[in-house]
Amino acid sequence: DLLQCLVFQYDKQYLTENDTLVHVKLTTQGVQKYLSTTVNSLQQFMQNLVIPDIQMKVMGISIMLNEIKLRNFFIPKAEINLFKENAATGKLKDLLLDFGFQFRVQQQTYPYLADAGDGLLQLETDMILEASPEMSITCPHHLQIKSQRFEMDIKKLRIKMNGKLEFLYDAILVPLTAALKQMFNEQLSKAFAQDFQDLLNEVLDNNWQITYTDGVSEIGPGGPYNGDVRWINVTINQDFITAQQANQMLKKDPNSQTIMHGWMNVTSLLTPSTVTNDHIQYQIQLGVFQSCLNAYFDTFQSQNLTNLKALRFTKTGLLVEASNEEFSSQMLVKITTEVYKANDFTNDTRWVMNFQKVVFSEGNSEMALQLKEDLHKFRYHIVAAGQLTNSIDSSRCQVIYVNENWMTVGCNIYQ
Repeated sequence: DLLQCLVFQYDKQYLTENDTLVHVKLTTQGVQKYLSTTVNSLQQFMQNLVIPDIQMKVMGISIMLNEIKLRNFFIPKAEINLFKENAATGKLKDLLLDFGFQFRVQQQTYPYLADAGDGLLQLETDMILEASPEMSITCPHHLQIKSQRFEMDIKKLRIKMNGKLEFLYDAILVPLTAALKQMFNEQLSKAFAQDFQDLLNEVLDNNWQITYTDGVSEIGPGGPYNGDVRWINVTINQDFITAQQANQMLKKDPNSQTIMHGWMNVTSLLTPSTVTNDHIQYQIQLGVFQSCLNAYFDTFQSQNLTNLKALRFTKTGLLVEASNEEFSSQMLVKITTEVYKANDFTNDTRWVMNFQKVVFSEGNSEMALQLKEDLHKFRYHIVAAGQLTNSIDSSRCQVIYVNENWMTVGCNIYQ
């Protein structure tokens, strides 16, 4: 398992809380909306969910259902409560689950009719799940969900069996439905819960924790750099689920897209107390953009720069300082948010550095202007982002420059 999931090798393989540059905060409503939209997009992974075979007798007929596989599910409404004990309770109302299955039937008395075929089973259920986040043991810096309580109440169950004896299935439909409903509520819901948790954690373990940049790379998709968005810790209190992330620009090894180079030592600063009521909030430390500038400095620059530094956030943007032997300058950068479609089932929200103007220059001012234009041209080659930001309207996020060291991006999920 460890070999399967620990796909990437880094200059700094194991992170601590001191390596945190981004805090991702979800409000209760944010978690509810995020779950409703994101879990529904996990359909393709859930095809592997199989529940145990069912054997029962109804009105003298022996019935065996096997290969019971989840085909489809839909969560119309999630209700979440957060607790300060690092746990959350989720109530999923009117959850629809569609299963396909194979069956065999054998009448126990004369005329001993027998049949086999396939069928569909649809459950309408309410589910209560109490769970807490923990960091994966098998897969460092990946998140896992640990369930502490699971309840499943099946409100409606519909079954359709396709075979030669459909007249018989219609006759036993009412007692068969009642028996299946009881069996699900009493026995199968626990197996289903465990399988669902295992499958969800497998998806989380196998998530590639990178964001992509623009540009051309012979190694893997995107440009030469990836954002390192490994999780460092996740906590819950009654207001937020908060996740900590490294979020540095790392360069792909020329021979392997799974080896990442570059690490900037950081000092994790006290997070600001400023929070908004946006569904998802990113508290972003200055170091994120220093790491982006380092990528430009090391790979894309053409002016023999001796210094390129993210100085501080001001009320109107990020102040960047640059110099070489012929000039020194300061530029104002406006951070904007944009959506980037990472793959079929997920988006990133990019934090783009727009180099607006030179606010101070000394020496060769033409060169200072040229650097600003060049940095702006390469802004997507060195862009940091938040990962898995499904259903966020990235263009409507608000950017707040909180103090010299921190900015906040507040986003909402529009279903």
